[in-house]
Amino acid sequence: MRQRIAPSALLPGMYLCGIDGSWLNFPFWRTRMLLTTPDQVRQVQAAGLRAVWIDTRRGLAPARPNPDDEPAPRSNPRLPERTPASLPPTADPALDTRADLPQAASRPPPPPAPPAGPPCSVAEETAHAKVLSRECMHTVRRLFEHHRETAPAQCDQALAAVEQVWSSVRRNPAALISLCRIKEQGEERYMHAVAVCGLMVGLAQSLQLDAETTRHAGLAGLLHDVGRTTLPDAIAADDAARTTAEQALFESYPEAGAALLRQDPLVPEAVITATAQHRERLDGFGFPAGLSGDQIHPLARMLALCDDYDSLTSDGAGRAGLTPAAAIQRLALAADRHYDGRLLQHFVRTVGIYPVGSLVRLRSNTLAVVCEPASRSLLQPVVKVFFSLTSQGRVPPRRIDLAATDDAIVGRENPKAWGFEGLNDLWMV
Repeated sequence: MRQRIAPSALLPGMYLCGIDGSWLNFPFWRTRMLLTTPDQVRQVQAAGLRAVWIDTRRGLAPARPNPDDEPAPRSNPRLPERTPASLPPTADPALDTRADLPQAASRPPPPPAPPAGPPCSVAEETAHAKVLSRECMHTVRRLFEHHRETAPAQCDQALAAVEQVWSSVRRNPAALISLCRIKEQGEERYMHAVAVCGLMVGLAQSLQLDAETTRHAGLAGLLHDVGRTTLPDAIAADDAARTTAEQALFESYPEAGAALLRQDPLVPEAVITATAQHRERLDGFGFPAGLSGDQIHPLARMLALCDDYDSLTSDGAGRAGLTPAAAIQRLALAADRHYDGRLLQHFVRTVGIYPVGSLVRLRSNTLAVVCEPASRSLLQPVVKVFFSLTSQGRVPPRRIDLAATDDAIVGRENPKAWGFEGLNDLWMV
């Protein structure tokens, strides 16, 4: 039986299954766990939570009835009533490794991270990532076309693609993520899914999440837009012109995607929740339910960042995508209103302040393309100099690790304003 109690009433031996308060201050990534030591209890009590939920079937019950045992009132009248199994945001099995459940001994442990091989440079991994991204894109295409017929999800195929993406990201996170920004006409939606999958896995690695949660993150990235298959093409695009009725239909696609994923029992509940909530925003001005703050699941917060970053850097109908560095700036301006500021810091570490492919101006009065993430300071990536501003002409490409020289980045540049072509070739080789 689930009971809501004050944090001060927690005792070792109680099974925690949810929190009422901000997950940002919560000391553990999972909120479903058996509290076995006084230190764990003290850490939860110090998190400033309004209340906690415990499961008396899996742990100790309170010594006496608690006035806080009544269900919490609904905080948003626009939301449907929820069952205890789907309480927002972190009372979800997504962040539960299940290692401490009493019945865990009878379950096989979750598989470890996929083998990746030794770390390598962006250029070395790019050749492999080119093949991988195309294979995963075709997998996503098949999955989305399958869903157009409202058929059950095929989670096994999606998980196989996530494993491949994760292996690439472990070897070099920048290669696949940078490569997926290059999208050919007609395949944008499918390559977007692969790109967001790579970004989610990279962000999960930065957060040092366990293997199971990292898989959930990658799967959510791959499948988050599946609900768009239920919409007419003229309405499905982000930049489509819509009537009021069409906009209302568009804003229903996250829940439509979640409904499709629920048809497959292999899809984790966390992935379904993240799919349903990935267009919600911290200030409550997202959709479809107008969730705000800690009502939004952590995986959905991660997904909002990764989804919007790739959308911002991609060309759309009648508009050019932002440079990677400009997209990071745009996200930073909306931090703590639309996006989780703590997650944004980790996201920036994942892609860099100057992501691979960025055009930058150096103190030496030259232009360069970022070709490797910074190894020490985020401000000092590895770049390839190719243009002299003094002579206004190209120079033989020269690779420089800014952390090992006196040169430095003094500003970002827009490659479209310069009319440069073939910049991607500079960082890919």
